[in-house]
Amino acid sequence: MSMLDKVGKPADRSVFVTICGDSGMGKTTLAATFPKPIVIRAEDGLQAIPSDKRPDAFPVLTTFGISSRLCFRKITIIKRLLLTR
Repeated sequence: MSMLDKVGKPADRSVFVTICGDSGMGKTTLAATFPKPIVIRAEDGLQAIPSDKRPDAFPVLTTFGISSRLCFRKITIIKRLLLTR
């Protein structure tokens, strides 16, 4: 069997994007234009998007009452759940 027999197109998988920038630059607006986006919110900034165009989103992450390590663990678990969507 030749190595060329194993060549093929990779399977599609979910894309994870992190958008960084100063406030008011349009990060949330940009994210809302992606196909089937899910937002992991570090702050409550989705009000800038009209309600009929607002993407699905998790509740705002907080570290109040839990350690930042647990908060990071929560994000990791969410990412794993999104891979199966």
